[in-house]
Amino acid sequence: MKLSISTLVCPNWTVDELIANCVRYGVQGVELSGSYAHAKIGPDMPPEERQALRAQFAEAGVAIIMVNAYTKFITDHAQAQQVNWQTVADFAQLAHELGAPAVRILGHNQAQWQLPAGLERDRCVELLTDGIDRSADIAAEHGVAVYVETHDVFGDPYLLRDVLAGATRSNTGVIWDVPNSMRSGASVNEVFNCVKDHMTMGHIKDFKDGVPCLLGEGDYPCREPVMLWNQIGFDGYVSLETEKHYNPQPEAPDADVSVPQFVEKMREYLA
Repeated sequence: MKLSISTLVCPNWTVDELIANCVRYGVQGVELSGSYAHAKIGPDMPPEERQALRAQFAEAGVAIIMVNAYTKFITDHAQAQQVNWQTVADFAQLAHELGAPAVRILGHNQAQWQLPAGLERDRCVELLTDGIDRSADIAAEHGVAVYVETHDVFGDPYLLRDVLAGATRSNTGVIWDVPNSMRSGASVNEVFNCVKDHMTMGHIKDFKDGVPCLLGEGDYPCREPVMLWNQIGFDGYVSLETEKHYNPQPEAPDADVSVPQFVEKMREYLA
């Protein structure tokens, strides 16, 4: 397994600090979020800044592994769907120019995991499957993949399982975000059985009473999913996503603490 971090972990690190600390701690890759204040990660990022950022990471030997797009596929409105396709196209082009292999997409970006009211589950599955396949086709035009995250409605791993059963594109993968995937009450083993054949990346983080904390000090399993990934020979990225960006309170650990602890814990779990 390779180690990466999201820029949500380190909102106060500049680009120079981010790269230097990845090298220092042995982190091999970075997920770039649009909320990162030290670079304009999004469709409006000027071409020269894209080239410079790519070169800066490449020179240090740190990979840009993904850029994050926000999509909502559960809709029958053509205009809303067009927004999705344009979003995917814009971020796929950005990923390509930054040298990242993938774009993160969401099933239906929202706070809760329950399906929106007014549509039957079968129709939601159809819309989500079509959304993922069409996103994959758009991404393929730019030479990148799409990774759908166990987030929002995919906090129900059985819904994701049923959607993936109909998704046919080879450039599609799954990011298993451990805490989000358990919001519907599913166990780690249940989620694992739903996503293991499609998993391309893992998100690991922990919370104590709803506040981000160091791995193994909160309410969510950390060792167990890593052991399951190891059992199937998973060799992709496992990314720390301790969301300091959204939780600036002192109780949430700063990246200077959470990142080296993540590296230490992963070594411990894999020993």
